[in-house]
Amino acid sequence: MNKHQAGRSQDLGRSSGNEEGGERIRLGQFLKLAGVVQTGGEGKALIAEGAVKVNGEPCWQRGHHLDPEDVVEMDGRKYLVSDFIRG
Repeated sequence: MNKHQAGRSQDLGRSSGNEEGGERIRLGQFLKLAGVVQTGGEGKALIAEGAVKVNGEPCWQRGHHLDPEDVVEMDGRKYLVSDFIRG
């Protein structure tokens, strides 16, 4: 495994630090995983518009790390992060 492959999980937006006890994922990646957006660019635009909330507060950072217990909201729909990642 080369150094590029070793960091691949972070490139995909997932934190490699706590795979067993609960996985973290970046907001932009979560939006794609949950099917809220089709592309990273679409997610980036929605986040920049303030259309995405995390735990009831607008989140302006596409790279914001989400924990399994976090709730992401967009267009009145709520998504529990743990429903979409291993936790």
